[in-house]
Amino acid sequence: MSRTPSTRWTRFWLTPGDPTTLAFMRIMTGVLALYVHLCYCFDLRTFFGPNAFWDLPAVNAEREGFPFAAPHWDWQELTGNIRPPEAPHRRIAVMSFLRSLPDDPRDREFQLQYLYKIVPNANPIGVVQAMSFIERLPRDPVERGKRLDLIIDLKPNAQNPSPEIPPFLQELPMEPPEVRQFARLAVVRFWSLLPKDIDERRYILDYIQEMTPDSRDRFLKFITNMPSDTAERMKILDYVDLWMVDPSQLHAKGKPVWSLYFHITSPAGMWAVHIGVLIVLFLFTIGLWTRVTSVLAWMGIMCYIHRTELVLFGMDTMMNILMIYLMIGPSGHALSVDRLIERKRLWKYHLSKGGPMDPAIRERLANPQKTVLANFIQRMIQIHFCFIYASSGLAKLKGDSWWNNNAMWLTLCNPEFCPFPIPGYETLLYEIASHRPLYSIIVTGGVAFTLLVEIGLPFLVWTRMRPYIVIGGVLLHTGIAFVMGLTLFSLLMMLLLLSYLPPNVFREQFRLAKNLPKLKLRYSKSDPDQVVVAARLGAMDGGSQIEFDGTGDTMELTLPNNEKVTGGAIASAASRNLAWMQSLGWMLIPFKWLFRPRG
Repeated sequence: MSRTPSTRWTRFWLTPGDPTTLAFMRIMTGVLALYVHLCYCFDLRTFFGPNAFWDLPAVNAEREGFPFAAPHWDWQELTGNIRPPEAPHRRIAVMSFLRSLPDDPRDREFQLQYLYKIVPNANPIGVVQAMSFIERLPRDPVERGKRLDLIIDLKPNAQNPSPEIPPFLQELPMEPPEVRQFARLAVVRFWSLLPKDIDERRYILDYIQEMTPDSRDRFLKFITNMPSDTAERMKILDYVDLWMVDPSQLHAKGKPVWSLYFHITSPAGMWAVHIGVLIVLFLFTIGLWTRVTSVLAWMGIMCYIHRTELVLFGMDTMMNILMIYLMIGPSGHALSVDRLIERKRLWKYHLSKGGPMDPAIRERLANPQKTVLANFIQRMIQIHFCFIYASSGLAKLKGDSWWNNNAMWLTLCNPEFCPFPIPGYETLLYEIASHRPLYSIIVTGGVAFTLLVEIGLPFLVWTRMRPYIVIGGVLLHTGIAFVMGLTLFSLLMMLLLLSYLPPNVFREQFRLAKNLPKLKLRYSKSDPDQVVVAARLGAMDGGSQIEFDGTGDTMELTLPNNEKVTGGAIASAASRNLAWMQSLGWMLIPFKWLFRPRG
């Protein structure tokens, strides 16, 4: 066999694979998803109702207005035309000032000529002096008039400049006098626009002086370019107030998220949706109509994730990743009701024609069909997990706590996560902290083990070290579940680790014992109803216990003790003797009528 890189690459991705690993991951993912969404039953409206923690108006504002900047072809970040202060009290003052400006753009520029034409924008020191001058102007009109008159009367004196007038105003020419008169009027007009409250005025002046020259130019152009229509201008300023960006600079607005809970807010409607999602998740877990229920289950889970983005955690991310891959891959081709239906169809085809069983049918009954898609999706999960671990491990190297060995101890002592209510946990930490050698071994060993597993797995998992590094990952997430309380997140990460196990590991766990007791079923292959019931029994016969005889007139089942049963007793007798039905009998009670002959 060729060992060229292209052949290895093709074999890695495109070799037909057994879907049993994906099937087991489907069952466990479905169980965990069901558990999570059953827990939502206790606080359904608290999490997802119109007045939830993240209420519907806030959700709608984000999904309709969230800013997306246009993509760049260079490495320069988007320079915003305006960015209000982040502190709420300062932002309120600045936005109130902007809303109070005149409607006409020419009037706005006229009223702000102090900023546009007088202040030396390119000189940061001059800008600070200009804003300080405005802030220090007396509140008394008479005193303020005297101070402003100095702009006109004060002669330039480089050796002894006046402390009351900034240098850039003192340096204005005395002739013609209109120059200084214009400057005085510009100061008066700017002063009249500012709020009377001293703190609010200072917030606005600080905001202007703290800008870079380029940002100040953009800010003034933004003011000039605002529309004259009051409603349109208020709409723009409201958007700036909420999202801190000029909407004219955006590529798009809104988030591409969807949830039924955006639209259904009544208690009855929400419960109907929630129960529907629970039913779909149950059907997905048992593998019934998996191609449809997997898509519906993923869509249902996304309804909850998109509605509660503020409380999302790693668990939701991992669940979403698993659901996407299991939805695309043939996760219902094994360990599922769909597989039983497939086996029933194969048995029905064989039993209706009689004779020796076709080898192809025998193989399909014994093993699920191998497909390229099954192997491809399993490989995708493996590669994806490598990226998750590599990014997590390398990101840890950027933190000082992972270099000075404090990360493990900080985790053990974090009251938000650690199980302090468990008796003895706090005492254990005191004992560890009381013995320096023990403390060093635990914290240093924990840091080294975490980094080794997360950074090493993407490389070692493809070697003979795979079993050991996978076990290391399981141990790591067991520790995370215990110490940090992230149980569901850890279980979902362990499920992703299962993708590295070959299908035969799971098939061996579900393989039935040999030398099982034999049964004989006589039926009439010319009677379609008897063929259907016989096919159903054949589908449930995973241990090849039943010998089929299609030459009978009525359906009759011979038990290992040679007792013969007919009619409705066949279902009960089969459930007591078939190994699969014995292990799943409690689940099949509602469906025993399927194995009862008609008539």
